[in-house]
Amino acid sequence: MNQIYKKSHCSIQKHQITDLLFLLFIYPFSTSYGNEQFSFDSRFLPSGYNYSLNSNLPPEGEYLVDIYINKIKKESAIIPFYIKGNKLVPCLSKEKLSSLGININNNDNTECVETSKAGISNISFEFSSLRLFIAVPKNLLSEIDKISSKDIDNGIHALFFNYQVNTRLANNKNRYDYISVSPNINYFSWRLRNLFEFNQNNDEKTWERNYTYLEKSFYDKKLNLVVGESYTNSNVYNNYSFTGISVSTDTDMYTPSEIDYTPEIHGVADSDSQIIVRQGNTIIINESVPAGPFSFPITNLMYTGGQLNVEITDIYGNKKQYTVSNSSLPVMRKAGLMVYNFISGKLTKKNSEDGDFFTQGDINYGTHYNSTLFGGYQFSKNYFNLSTGIGTDLGFSGAWLLHVSRSNFKNKNGYNINLQQNTQLRPFNAGVNFDYAYRKKGYVELSDIGWHGNLYNQLKNSFSLSLSKSLDKYGNFSLDYNKMKYWDNAYDSNSMSIRYFFKFMRAMITTNCSLNKYQSYEKKDKRFSINISLPLTKDYGYISSNYSFSNANTGTATSSVGLNGSFFNDARLNWNIQQNRTTRNNGYTDNTSYIATSYASPYGVFTGSYSGSNKYSSQFYSASGGIVLHSDGVAFTQKAGDTSALVRIDNISDIKIGNTPGVYTGYNGFALIPHLQPFKKNTILINDKGIPDGIALANIKKQVIPSRGAIVKVKFDAKKGNDILFKLTTKDGKTPPLGAIAHEKNGKQVNTGIVDDDGMLYMSGLSGTGIINVTWNGKVCSFPFSEKDISSKQLSVVNKQC
Repeated sequence: MNQIYKKSHCSIQKHQITDLLFLLFIYPFSTSYGNEQFSFDSRFLPSGYNYSLNSNLPPEGEYLVDIYINKIKKESAIIPFYIKGNKLVPCLSKEKLSSLGININNNDNTECVETSKAGISNISFEFSSLRLFIAVPKNLLSEIDKISSKDIDNGIHALFFNYQVNTRLANNKNRYDYISVSPNINYFSWRLRNLFEFNQNNDEKTWERNYTYLEKSFYDKKLNLVVGESYTNSNVYNNYSFTGISVSTDTDMYTPSEIDYTPEIHGVADSDSQIIVRQGNTIIINESVPAGPFSFPITNLMYTGGQLNVEITDIYGNKKQYTVSNSSLPVMRKAGLMVYNFISGKLTKKNSEDGDFFTQGDINYGTHYNSTLFGGYQFSKNYFNLSTGIGTDLGFSGAWLLHVSRSNFKNKNGYNINLQQNTQLRPFNAGVNFDYAYRKKGYVELSDIGWHGNLYNQLKNSFSLSLSKSLDKYGNFSLDYNKMKYWDNAYDSNSMSIRYFFKFMRAMITTNCSLNKYQSYEKKDKRFSINISLPLTKDYGYISSNYSFSNANTGTATSSVGLNGSFFNDARLNWNIQQNRTTRNNGYTDNTSYIATSYASPYGVFTGSYSGSNKYSSQFYSASGGIVLHSDGVAFTQKAGDTSALVRIDNISDIKIGNTPGVYTGYNGFALIPHLQPFKKNTILINDKGIPDGIALANIKKQVIPSRGAIVKVKFDAKKGNDILFKLTTKDGKTPPLGAIAHEKNGKQVNTGIVDDDGMLYMSGLSGTGIINVTWNGKVCSFPFSEKDISSKQLSVVNKQC
């Protein structure tokens, strides 16, 4: 305790510290070390209430608590509490229990569910740490990561702009400029997106609109609507740009346990039996079944991937055991789930010479036999394509995919057969993947029409093989082989690479050998490379050295040595210095120097670099950022991502938000977190070590679930002022009793505190002058404070008569 107060610049006598022990024990607090302020965590005090304390029980009211389900933290939330008997118990509604993943087995729709009658095993509240523990039987526990539509935040109405400006100078005479501007609008759940680009190459200038589209998500239907210029999103066909309308399943709206493929356990019980399924030493299924066939789906909530061991014990104690292995492919889905995608529109000029109208649809459906069926169609002028396939998990031999497509273009038929396999040999820490495709001459895809509609240079077959093996502490090994053959042999190619990565002391070393053969070149291209990265220090920011060497049979050798690193805790300032040397077989040697730096500020990201040799020089400059116009004003920020959060902290600047480099509150208290996951729980966290002196925050962590494209507003309440420790006495010379509640109202904000058993009262965020009211057992006393009671450099200890 003495050390804590010392680090907080406090000057308190030993007997005063002893008097505070009980208060500190029941009063959770947080401490910032170094030269930062000391503050108690007063989050559990209900704001603005008067209390009547008839015992030593904590008062009724709303508390911000950490909620644990079966000893696993679920969330932090404000929960009402009331006194029942001699305990403080939570008031949990049916809706709240459902949001926690608890399905109660009665129709209790009262404000506070009678949890003992609802089948919940036990509820306990640890007041000293503000933790609420709920024990729930497995049969009442649903998937705790499930999200309902009422949890989705569509964000604020906003007009916002992203911009980027690049300039490159070569030899101080050739100049290339690039400017992109993206004006966007969010209105309820509608999103309007645009991108305009300007290019200037010396005297040649172009200005074009890249895309414009309108988007809306329908969470209850798990679909996404796009109207305008966009890209297809298919697991059956290649993707390309188009102008039109698309309606597709938004897989981000599903939790991993709802959409990702996992195996089902099948078997036959000879009698009433106990089924135990283990992953390693963890039991994930323990169920009783009658005689006959049985089946259990494995959910992501329980399963983390890998081999499963199944044990069947009959009524006589006889045991049967077997192992279930599984693998997956991107096309595979959860049993019973359908994913679809339908598009109508015109191919853009980038993909079609004619811009013909087309329509496309595809469906993936997960069956209950560890398989996924899929198929699709494409229709356009003089073209159609039908496709079907299956992806299936065959256990130890891996996941296999068979995909067959047939096309007709200008009355010329063709077909494509594709076979893929993915095996994860987990007992050996190894993986094997291959992909083989054969195309009959004349087969074309819709995306090929513009570029290869003349049917020349058609791919005949392709084959790829990938092997990977973990060597534990000795590193990782991988081998990749690719072969492509065309009907006219013009672009045939073969390539193979072997990679080995390992760590030696602190150095990370990667070696690579590659062999490439192209039909258009007579000689094979053989290369060897090695890359070494060695972290040096973290004392003055992160600094690392690197060295690389590459040698080819063409006689060209390249080596590079450099340093790179970052400064500040959030790595907002990055730098890189490299020296490169290239030697060719004709004896020519080229030495190139390169230096670059980038700085991420709350208002944008700024980059600059220079490279040069004895024959050329190049300079590059870049600036990017965003402007958000909303109901509370204007925020100048970094570029907004697809989904983002606008954080506000009451006109307080320079407070670090999240982990993104350079994201601090600006001059008006706004900060933009540029990248959030749509339809997922995102935690917005304030770095409490960077909170300035004289600022108190009621909470440093909030959780949001944004819809796609939303800018969600997250407000943190802050109090400007200082901390005071009052020693209270009443007019009769006594002290207010333990648990007496103090509150001071400053505008709309209410500061609260609780009195310990020796009349000590801690209050934070006090400024100027004011009145503090103390209530207990129906009694009220008041006392004033003023600026002379406040010290800006240390925790003030002030005697007051109440």
